[in-house]
Amino acid sequence: MTGRTDTERLEWLEANKLQIGFHQFGAVPEQRLNKWAVWNCSGSRCQKLSSSDSMRTAIDSAMERETHD
Repeated sequence: MTGRTDTERLEWLEANKLQIGFHQFGAVPEQRLNKWAVWNCSGSRCQKLSSSDSMRTAIDSAMERETHD
């Protein structure tokens, strides 16, 4: 487990021009699950970098992915 603070997470999102928001998935609207997702948006295209039930975990996953790419 990392010892990141919420401030560090938000600064990382801002520095990398990423967004955090909800990702809805599932075909039936009543059964859709909302998850936190980190998005990399450029113009009208957005790529989901990570998602999780927890906002902190979604950001941490995206941070880990970026450092290993």
